[in-house]
Amino acid sequence: MAARPFAVLLICGTSDHRIPCRHSERIYKSAAGPKELWIVKEAARAAALGHSLTEYETRVVKLFETYPKNF
Repeated sequence: MAARPFAVLLICGTSDHRIPCRHSERIYKSAAGPKELWIVKEAARAAALGHSLTEYETRVVKLFETYPKNF
């Protein structure tokens, strides 16, 4: 993450007990390129999509539209 400046959207749920948000926060801090961290309150592991579908779609589409050459 620190060596390559690509765009990244990190998503973590506050109820994820396997991979806590502090891991995403650490990755976010080390990322060299455009970055966004979305912390989804009360979402469990990989549950942001089901927890907040509209916001999930908006954030993902925005990432691809804003940084099309990164993908």
